[in-house]
Amino acid sequence: MKIDKRAAITIAKHATDTAIKNSEIVRPYVKPSHYRRGLLALNALHYALRIADK
Repeated sequence: MKIDKRAAITIAKHATDTAIKNSEIVRPYVKPSHYRRGLLALNALHYALRIADK
């Protein structure tokens, strides 16, 4: 099954948005520096996907 580029970007954008919103769940289980770095990476990916979706 082949998926077009726009649909793939939309799915990835929704997935990163959900991961950002639910990031508080993993906060107690990881080091604070790793949490901040991971959240920064998720936000950067989400921003790049928003730019690519335009």
